[in-house]
Amino acid sequence: MKRSLFILLLIWGSLATAQDVSQNVTALEYFFDTDPGRGNGTAIALAPGLTVTQTPVLNTSALSGGFHRIYFRARVASGLWSMPYGYTVYVDSLSSTVRQIAAIEYYWDNDPGYGLGASITVSSAATFVDIADNIPTDTLSIGFHQLFMRAQDDAGIWGMSESRLVYVDNSLGAVRDSIDQLEYFWDHDPGYGNGAMISIASPDPLIDIDEALATDTLSNGFHNLFVRARTLSGTWGVPESRLVYLDNAAGDVQDTLVAAEYFWDSDPGYGNGRALTISSPASSLQLSTTIATDTLSVGFHNLYTRVQNSSGQWGIPESRLVYIDLGGNVLQNVSELEYFFDTDPGYGFGTIVPIDTPSVEVLAAFIASTDTLALGEHLIGVRAKSEDGKWGITETSTFTLFLESRELDSVALHKVYEGLVGSGWTNNTNWLTTSIDQWYGVSITSNRVSALDLSSNNLVGQVPAEIGYLSNLETLDLSGNVLSDSFPDETVDLTILSALYLNDNQLNHLPDLSSIDSLQTVVVDNNNLDFGDLEYLAGISSYSYTGQTLLNSMNIDSMVAPGDTLSFDVTIDGSSNTYQWYLDGVVVPDQTSSTLSIDSFRVVDTGYYQLTIANTLLPDLEFTSGTYHLFVHDSLAVPLDTDPPVVVGDTLVSIAENTTVVNTYSAGELVTWSLRGTDAASFDISVDGELTLLTAADFESPADANADNVYELVLEASDSLSNSTSHILEITITDVNDNVPVITDPGAISVDENSSVSAQVVTLTYTDLDTTSATYTWSIISGNDDINSDSNLPFTIGGDGIIIINDSADLDFETQNSFNLEVTLNDEVSTDTLTLLISLNDVNDNAPVITDPGVLAIDENSPFSTQIVALTYTDADTTSTTYSWSITSGNNDINTDSNLPFSLDGLSGILTVNDSADIDYELVTQFDVEIALNDGQNTDTLLLVIAVNDVFEGPDPGTALDSAALLTLYDSLGGATWTSTNWKSGANL
Repeated sequence: MKRSLFILLLIWGSLATAQDVSQNVTALEYFFDTDPGRGNGTAIALAPGLTVTQTPVLNTSALSGGFHRIYFRARVASGLWSMPYGYTVYVDSLSSTVRQIAAIEYYWDNDPGYGLGASITVSSAATFVDIADNIPTDTLSIGFHQLFMRAQDDAGIWGMSESRLVYVDNSLGAVRDSIDQLEYFWDHDPGYGNGAMISIASPDPLIDIDEALATDTLSNGFHNLFVRARTLSGTWGVPESRLVYLDNAAGDVQDTLVAAEYFWDSDPGYGNGRALTISSPASSLQLSTTIATDTLSVGFHNLYTRVQNSSGQWGIPESRLVYIDLGGNVLQNVSELEYFFDTDPGYGFGTIVPIDTPSVEVLAAFIASTDTLALGEHLIGVRAKSEDGKWGITETSTFTLFLESRELDSVALHKVYEGLVGSGWTNNTNWLTTSIDQWYGVSITSNRVSALDLSSNNLVGQVPAEIGYLSNLETLDLSGNVLSDSFPDETVDLTILSALYLNDNQLNHLPDLSSIDSLQTVVVDNNNLDFGDLEYLAGISSYSYTGQTLLNSMNIDSMVAPGDTLSFDVTIDGSSNTYQWYLDGVVVPDQTSSTLSIDSFRVVDTGYYQLTIANTLLPDLEFTSGTYHLFVHDSLAVPLDTDPPVVVGDTLVSIAENTTVVNTYSAGELVTWSLRGTDAASFDISVDGELTLLTAADFESPADANADNVYELVLEASDSLSNSTSHILEITITDVNDNVPVITDPGAISVDENSSVSAQVVTLTYTDLDTTSATYTWSIISGNDDINSDSNLPFTIGGDGIIIINDSADLDFETQNSFNLEVTLNDEVSTDTLTLLISLNDVNDNAPVITDPGVLAIDENSPFSTQIVALTYTDADTTSTTYSWSITSGNNDINTDSNLPFSLDGLSGILTVNDSADIDYELVTQFDVEIALNDGQNTDTLLLVIAVNDVFEGPDPGTALDSAALLTLYDSLGGATWTSTNWKSGANL
C-alpha cells in the first residue's frame, strides 16, 4: 500500500506554555498513533513565520488499513515545542495509487448492494468530485432518515459509504417556495416577524444578502447574529447563526501595547489576571516569561493571554490548551474509568466504568450502550482517574453505528476482505465491485447474508471481529486457509449459526460458542487448539476436532545429582484433562498431574520423560509434550567423563528434492543436539538425532543461503557435562522428475491439401524444469481422423516431435479444411497436452463444372450478336481466379463463307450468333457444339444442342397458283357459309 494523505495546516507561533507569546514557527513535524518524542517525528518543510499555512503530503505506506490517529506539533524559534494536535484518519489498503472517481451512488436507510443505488452523474473522472444534485425524497416518510453515499473508482472498486442523518418534511409539498421576507436579530429571539427586516427586491427561492447590519446598540465583545427567512406561504424557516465579535473603538490605527496579563481556565475580568512585565511599550510585543502552574491540578487547562493598548482598551484573549504533569515518574494506580460519546461532558461526568482492583495498568472490558445514539458516525472518549483523584488524557476513537441490516452485512464483509488480504484470495470475484449477493462465496436469504463459504481460498491472517455483525449467518465455512491467532469472541453474536467449518488452519484459540442454541455442526480439525478451546463441543450434535498441534513441544536437557529435587510443568487449558508421565516410554507411577516432580532423584531416574494429556470429554484427541532429557550423575561413584561425544553419521549427504529426512546421527551416549551455521534455520534435529528439513526442498527453487542446492551447517552434540563435538555437514539436494514438461505452442500451422507423404508439417519443442535424464514420448491422441476411410491416418509424430504427413488423400480441403490434433508429451512420469490447429490450404486440384443449360433453340437467320445463352459453372476450389471459355467442335461454317455460325466470349461465357447465313433451317436444323472451360489448371467440356427454328420467308410461285385456284373455288361454292375456318383469312395455305 502506498497512500498519500493531504492535510491543510494553519499554525500560529504561540505555545501552550505561553513563554513565547509571539514567535516565528521554525519547525513542524507529524507522527502516527505513537509519539516518538519531540523532534523525532517526520519533518514538514516550511518557511518560518508567525503564521504558517502548509499542505503537506503525508506518507502512510507503513500503516495498516483502517483508522489511525495523526498528530502535528510545531516548534518556535526559542526551541519550545507545542502540544500535539491529533486527528483521526482512515487509511485504505486496497489500492497502491490515488484512483479516479468514476461513479457515485446514494441510497436511503438500507443498502441495496454495490451498484444498485441511485446514480449521481459524474461528468468526468477525477480524484475529487463536488456534488451539487437534487436528491428526491418523495418516496420517504416524514421523519429522520439516513442518507448514504459512496463512490466507485476507475478500477471498479466501491468505497465505504458516508452517511448523514436527514429530516424529511413533506408537509409543505415538493415545490421549493420563494422567500418574501428576511429578518435578523442579536443574541435573543424577539419572535417571528419581530426582528430587524432586510429588504428583498423580489421574492425568490435563493436570496443573496449584502446588507449593513446595525451594531450601535451592542456592547463590545462576542454576540450571536441570527438570520431567518419567510416563504410566500407565510412559513418561517429555522434561524441560521454566526458568532460575531464587535469592537466599536474609533479608528483603525495600530495602537501601542502597554500592558499584558494571563489567567487559567476562567476569566477573572479585565485587569484582574496575572500581569506580564512589559519593559517598553510597542505596537507588537515578544514576551518570554515563566508562568506559574503550582496551583493547577494535573490534567488539561486553558491558558489565556491578552494585552491592553495606550487607550486603556483590552484585546481579545488568546487561548492555548496546556497539559499539566507532575514532575518525576511516579505512577499512580488507576481507580476509575469513564467514557462518553461525541461531546465531552467534563471530567467525572461521563459514564463510569468501575475498577475492582486499582492498579498501575488496568485491562477493562465493558459494554458501552449506544441505545441513545442516532445511526451514523460517532466518537467515543475514554479516560482514567488515579487514586489521588486526577484525570488522565482522554483517548478517543471514531465508529459508525448501523442497524442490523444488509448495510451492516456489507460493512462486515468489507472488513473481512481487508483483514484477510482479499486481494490475494484465490477467488475474489465481484468482491467490493457489485452487490454483495454477487460476491463469491456469499449467499443471501431475505436480503441478509445467510451463508459465507470461502474455504480453500488463501485467506491469510486473523479473522476480524466484524464477522460478528453477520447476525443472520447460518453457515460459515473458512476451512483450508491460513487463519491464525484467535477466532474472534464476537462469533458468539451469530445467534442463528448452524454450521461452522474452521478445519485446516492455524488457529490457537476458539471462543466458547455453547450459548448459540442453533449450532449443530463444528469442524475444527488440524489447528493449534487445546482442550480449553474444545470442551464445549461435547454438547453439540456433530463435531470434529482431531489433529491439533501442541505448541510447547521444545526438548529440554537437564543434569542433576542424586537427591536433587526438580520439576517440569506442562500447562494446557481444560477442566477435564488427565495427565500421565512416561520415562523412556514406561508409565511413571503417581506422576499424573501437569507437573513432573521428583523429590529425590536417583541415578536410575536418568532418561527421557514425556507427558501425555487426554481429556475425558474429548476422547479423540491426545497431546504429547516435548521430551525432557534428565541425566542423574553420581559424581562420587562414577568419575566424570571429560571426553567429547563421538558423532556417527555422514557429513556429506545427498537427498532427493521433495523429501525432508536427511540422516540420523548418534553419539553413543545421551547428548543434546543443536544446529548452527549459514543454513541451520532450515533444519530441525530430534532428540534421537534425526536431522530433517523443516520444509521439503525444491530443486527448482533453491532455499539454501547460496541458492545452489547445497546446504551448509554445523551439527553439535553436547553431553550432560558440556563436552561437545562439532560435525560440519554439507547436504546436497538432487533433482527428481517432478515437473510436467511444457509443450511450446507453435501458433498457427497450415499445409497445402494433397501434400506429399512424409512432408514435414511442424517441429514441436518443449521446456522442462527438471534436469534429470528422461525418455520423452510424443503422441497424437485425438483429432487425427481417417477422412477417406482407407485405414491410413493423415498425420504421424516421431520421437523428435516432428509431425509429418502420412496419407495425402486425407488432406482434401473440399472434404475437411482443418484438423484439431491433441498432442501429448510424456517424460516417463508426467504428461503435457496441447491442441494444435492445422489448417489446409486450398489448391487448384478440381476441374470447374459447366452447368448444362439443356436444349437450346434459335430462329434461323437471327442477326449478328444475338445471345443464345450465358453459360455458368461451379468450382470446388477457391484458388482459381482466371477462367477461359472456348468452342472446341461443332461450330461448322455451313455456307463456306469462312464465317463460323457462333461466337463464345472467353471471359463471360456468353454464346452469340456470329454468321446469320449459316443458321438456315433449310440447310441445317440442329448444331451440336462442344464447349470447353479451363481454370488455368483443369478443363471441363459440355456438348450443347442448339436447334434451329424454321421461319416463314414468303410464298414460292407454285404455292401462289394453288392459292388462286382455291380462292376461286371458295367464292363459287359459297365458302362464306362453310363451317371450316381460316379460308380467305390471310393465313398461310
